[in-house]
Amino acid sequence: MDAISESLDIDILRLRSELELHAVLDRALQDRFSSDVRALTEFDRRARRMTYASVVVGCYGLIEQTMDQLLIAVAECLNEIYATSGDLPETVRVEHRRLILECLRNGDRVRTRVAVDELIAIAALAARDDEPPNLVPGVFTYATANYRYPYSNDLLARLSMRMDREPDAHEAADALNKAGFATYESFLEDLVQRRNELAHSYAEDAIVNPDLLEAYVSIVAAYLRAVVRHVDRELLARVAVEREMKIGSVVKVWTGRVGIEMSARSISVGDRLLLVKSGRRTLHRVASLQSEGEDAETFSVDGPTPINVSAQVELVEQAAEGSEAFVVPEAWLRYWIDDEVAVATQPSDEG
Repeated sequence: MDAISESLDIDILRLRSELELHAVLDRALQDRFSSDVRALTEFDRRARRMTYASVVVGCYGLIEQTMDQLLIAVAECLNEIYATSGDLPETVRVEHRRLILECLRNGDRVRTRVAVDELIAIAALAARDDEPPNLVPGVFTYATANYRYPYSNDLLARLSMRMDREPDAHEAADALNKAGFATYESFLEDLVQRRNELAHSYAEDAIVNPDLLEAYVSIVAAYLRAVVRHVDRELLARVAVEREMKIGSVVKVWTGRVGIEMSARSISVGDRLLLVKSGRRTLHRVASLQSEGEDAETFSVDGPTPINVSAQVELVEQAAEGSEAFVVPEAWLRYWIDDEVAVATQPSDEG
């Protein structure tokens, strides 16, 4: 997922450079036509429309590109997380088969981000439930268009990553307010409509001025980062469950510390503790450990009797009480982009 985030950051900078280019062009026009008001007005109108078209189409294209990259990455991760095809969520198995058949039926006319090899697709159809997962990532990018929020959510649902609520818009609150939108969904509805009008040369004068387009870019950036974070956290939770990383449950929360009733495995200072409760996934580094008044670097459960362990962690919330607790090996932490940040996500349809 890091590669998707890095690509997103680069593309956001490119979109912002379009606005910087407009500022340069605007100054040049002012210098060139300062004595010709009529020409200046006409060239200014054309420059604003050119910037508007470039940014709107670029924002929409970035949503489409990022969603496709995310779908491919998730399918690849599910192939790694689950032991067999039969362990995959039923939603994923059903959608995978349907999409493969659509791709085979449409041949060269298939609408996927990457080409789907016919022989690989046929082999995937023939795979048995007791064999390792054989998802063909490209088929999940089979799309028709218009990446409004419900449609993007339906694409994620194919991989059981559906967001039951709109992502937290806190990061984009100022930009949404500046652009006149209350939610990501209302903004995306407007953005898709504007992109479609540009594609068909409608609404010649219904453009957003460059000073507001910066808000559009900020909203798209925040929205896509929120979607990627949601998927990251859901994947890490899947890893924790499927790889049996649970150590117990949180029975008490203090400031900077959680009390865990450990029923399995072990926990050590420096470990990453994943807490999962009602769709919330938070990750914490263990700074110290204590049990029955004794400090230690590691505590383990050797038999059927649970032990109580107090772990010093940062950014723990009172709501974490009652969470399932998992210790996540370093190798799987690639799914967590923002370290030590508590972010609410929504439960997904796991079939």
